[in-house]
Parts: sequence; C-alpha cells; structure tokens
Amino acid sequence: WSVRLARGGRDVRSPVTFAGEEMNRIEYKLTEQDLLRFNLYYSTISDLHQKQRRRHRVVVPSAYLILALLLCLSKSFVAATLFVLFAAGWFFFSPRLMSRRYRKIYEKHIRETVGDSLRKPMTLELRPDGISSSSYLGESKYRYSVVDRIVENDGYTYVFIGKGMALVLPHDRIAKENIASLVAEITQRKQEA
Repeated sequence: WSVRLARGGRDVRSPVTFAGEEMNRIEYKLTEQDLLRFNLYYSTISDLHQKQRRRHRVVVPSAYLILALLLCLSKSFVAATLFVLFAAGWFFFSPRLMSRRYRKIYEKHIRETVGDSLRKPMTLELRPDGISSSSYLGESKYRYSVVDRIVENDGYTYVFIGKGMALVLPHDRIAKENIASLVAEITQRKQEA
C-alpha cells in the first residue's frame, strides 16, 4: 500500500500544510476491503436499508405465526409448533443472515464494477474552488458546499458528498496528521462557502 504527499516531495508522515490558495494533493490506494467497509457502514446508517431490515425481520415471522394460528385452528398442533419455532428462529437469526447477504452482494458488486482500477493510486486534491478526486477511471470535482458531513469510523474517515457517496480515507495508509489537516481545511472551506 502506498501513500505519499505529492506536493514538494514531502514524506507522508509529515503534516499537510494548507497555505493560502496553494493546491495540495494526497495520493493513496484503496482496496476492495475499503469499499466494502464503506458500503457496510453506509447500510447501517441508511434509513432505507434499516426499514427493509425491520420489515424483513417482522413480516416473514408474522406470516409464519398466522399460518401457525390457522394450523392450530385445524388442530394440527405439531405443524403449528414447527411454524412458531421457525418464526422465532427467523426473527432472531435474520439480522445475521441479512448481514451476510449484504456483504456478499457488496463484494460481488465491487469486484464487477471496480476490478483492476484499485491497482492504481487515487488522488485527492484540495483546490480553492473545491475538492478534486481522481483515479484510474476518471476525475470528479466537488464544491466545498456539497460536503454533507465528515465521519470518522473504524479506521476510516468518510467525507460525505451528498447522502450515499463519500470520499474514503483509510487511516492505515494516510498519516493521522494529514487526515486531521484535510478535515480541518475542508470544514473551514465549507463554512466559508
């Protein structure tokens, strides 16, 4: 994994300095694991995903309980008991099963869409007019005013651009001082925007 500060040949472990209108740039590599961790984190905070998980956890066991009630009315107590046990098992174990399912879906999606592009470094630049992000696949530019929030979680800092998209900054490949400087500068420029 390589990380380097591309301006002036400074060592990555030295703090980033943002002076005036000077353009600053950090290069680093992301891995499939980084993207997977972001997607799993986002699914835990997404209202839509939370509603789907709650609905999935309640609707299926409810259907089984209704079937168990109908079986009780027809005096099929053994089958009704099995349906009640299955409903309870579903209620308690479905969160774990859903987490595995989401993980597999995200892993497959990342493998199919990102592929070999992770072998090349990403570049994040803070410019006077916004944040520029570039990779092997292309370039994106974001005004500071569109930064929704900045979250630090489990070895990563996520700079959210809108609701479901974020710039992922891995702590193990970017010095903590550099991330702190980036966050401070983005926060300051967002307030000025």
